[in-house]
Amino acid sequence: MIAASKTALDTWGKLGNRGWDWKTMAPCYEKSRTITFPSEPHRQHLGINWTSSGISGESGPLQGSFQEALTDPIPKAWVDTFEALNYKSSTDPVFWSSSTTAYYMPVKGRENLTILTEAVVGKILLEMERETSIHDKNEKQVVAKRVEFVHQGDRRCIKAKKEVILAAGASQSPKLLELSGVGSSELLQLHNIPTIVDNSFVGENLQDHLFTALYFEVNDEVVTKDDLLRQVPAVLQKAMVEYQTGRTGPLCVGAVTSFAIMPLVDFLSKAGQKTRKELLDQYLGSQAQSFLPSQSSQYSFLRSILGNPIEGSASYFLIPVQAALGSNLKSVIPGSFITLGTSPLNPFSRGSVHISSSDAAQKPDINPNYLSHPLDIEIFARHL
Repeated sequence: MIAASKTALDTWGKLGNRGWDWKTMAPCYEKSRTITFPSEPHRQHLGINWTSSGISGESGPLQGSFQEALTDPIPKAWVDTFEALNYKSSTDPVFWSSSTTAYYMPVKGRENLTILTEAVVGKILLEMERETSIHDKNEKQVVAKRVEFVHQGDRRCIKAKKEVILAAGASQSPKLLELSGVGSSELLQLHNIPTIVDNSFVGENLQDHLFTALYFEVNDEVVTKDDLLRQVPAVLQKAMVEYQTGRTGPLCVGAVTSFAIMPLVDFLSKAGQKTRKELLDQYLGSQAQSFLPSQSSQYSFLRSILGNPIEGSASYFLIPVQAALGSNLKSVIPGSFITLGTSPLNPFSRGSVHISSSDAAQKPDINPNYLSHPLDIEIFARHL
């Protein structure tokens, strides 16, 4: 779990999300987690050089920890490589406990908590109510009152006493809004859904992150997880025994063992700054008038990120295995490998998510529009 930077969170607030900024969010990050630091030898090996409780968190339900492997040269090489580029490690924990054990398990027995799995929400039932504000006493507002859903074949409806929280993710949230009558009236009419709120922006402005990777063969003494990936019986059995008897071994370690967020270093030199300006002027200057209002503000933020030496524009990660992207296990070649991957964090390309039917059981139409903006190709290639 890598928290967004101060600049990124403050931009959330500037884009109209009042209260979503670093000042309000940083205490929540700290409150949510507890970080357990490794022993001193492991701290030195991993380059962990801070212990600030204001950064780490000391009493939250989410447990964060570090890999303890003095014999593994990869984590130290990772830290040393970035420090050689004058980028010091902030060393956030790589491994986190599950939100299920942190938040759900302690309260699952509460009488006022009911969780239904395998339930498909059909729509949120909305009603018009008179605004209670003295400034808008003649205005009406749309209020969520009930939720319709199907559970185990039965169609049910639940009335909300206080509020309905829509938190169905980037693809299902716009789908539910449109099924409920909130969206483009043209699209809703196409699916015979009455329009409650005509808002053509619902389901638009989708931003998703591509990633790609290169893998490299390593020396024999470097321990990787390739045999686990190949499902070698003896290796799988040994790993299972280690985990079941002492919660140790490779099954206790996540796939990504090292992670970094970096700026586009090609743009930081004097010549690079000139190239950056030329690319931005070429691909953004002539399109400025065609941006949606929200995109114009977002693009201004993205421009500033690309020229900031302390703000990351892509993530880098290391996996101690041959991650043959787009291939099956039969194509994995023998040997021991590490995989280095990168993923741009702030794409310029914009896609969409919309309903494909008035039937809630049908999947939405998702168009990520990857690499449709030429700047994404330029940035992705340079990060790689």
